Formats: sequence, structure tokens, C-alpha cells
Amino acid sequence: GINAEYGWLLSTVLSPKAADSAGLTPLMDGARMGHQNVCEVLMRNGGDILQVDLLKRTILHHVTQAGQCKMVEWCIQHVSEKLKELATIRVQKKPSFKTGCNKRAP
Repeated sequence: GINAEYGWLLSTVLSPKAADSAGLTPLMDGARMGHQNVCEVLMRNGGDILQVDLLKRTILHHVTQAGQCKMVEWCIQHVSEKLKELATIRVQKKPSFKTGCNKRAP
């Protein structure tokens, strides 16, 4: 099927994290062109929804500029999920250092 074809492409030709000379990733390009199925495969294979290009623009900037309304919604959903995931990871981690702030001064 089509997912197998994308998988072959990812394993042999294209890295989801690769960027061109402007810092655009395959995920950014796919989203900008409205290819949601391609973006789903790229995300499952390591594409980073939070990555920025050389001008510090996100995938959301690119899809909005391209007028891809469905992809704007898709990006907002996936960015939100990623940020929730990162927030959960940070909350679960406890600092592993001691500052000495609880010691009394002589």
C-alpha cells in the first residue's frame, strides 16, 4: 500500500530530519503542499513538528502562508500534542542536583 511505499522512501532516500539549504524539512514541505498522509508517515518516522527553519519559522508558519487550512488544523493538533508530551516529561523529572539552599548560614 501507500504507507509501504512511503516507508521504502524513508528508509532508502529521505530522512525525516533532513533539511535543505533554507532549513526546510520534508515535514514542512509536505505540510506546505497539503500532503497530510505524507506528514503522518514522516511524523511516525522521526519528523519533528517543532523544528524551525533558518529564519526560525515553524511548520505552522509555512502551512498558514501556503493557505493550507486543513494542514493548519493538523499542525495545531500535533504541536499541541507534542507540547503536552514535553510538559509531562519535564514534570516527571526531578532535579538531580543539590543547591545547598536549605543550609543555614553560620
